[in-house]
Amino acid sequence: YTHTHIDNHMRIKAAGTRSCRISRKRSYRINFIDSSLKGIESAIKRGGKNWHFDLRPEQTFELQGTLVELTRIPKLGKIAPYRRAIIYNHYELEESSQKLFGARHIAVAHWCILDNKYVVNVPKEIGSKYQLFVEPILDNPQIKRERHFNDLSRFDLKLFYDVSYPKIK
Repeated sequence: YTHTHIDNHMRIKAAGTRSCRISRKRSYRINFIDSSLKGIESAIKRGGKNWHFDLRPEQTFELQGTLVELTRIPKLGKIAPYRRAIIYNHYELEESSQKLFGARHIAVAHWCILDNKYVVNVPKEIGSKYQLFVEPILDNPQIKRERHFNDLSRFDLKLFYDVSYPKIK
């Protein structure tokens, strides 16, 4: 093994996992990537031919559902000091979607207010069918700190988050 001096205080062994020693008798273990980076350019070229981007992750589902019950959209003053709000709506799924989830009814979280402006494409007509692009709500921890409104009578529904692009007025 050869040694390299860095800043006159640190010694590094030329091996895969290297230990560093600082003059104050402290030892640290550092993992370095050695020769595996040599072929990175050729790997990128080989992989570049097969790149395929899917806009929807594996856990995103496209569903058809009938709006059964909705939460009223709050007034802008009611969400203060928040600037965004989410409501929950209750849907009855079509038979093909019911088999996928093992449930006939689900609750979906929709954005209703973004940056103190109302979202236009929030489902509002009970009895109407809607196409939904949803993910399990637990896969979206970023919405946990937002203002939520839920006036649904059923609290046993599986929860999902609407990932379709919201349109603002």
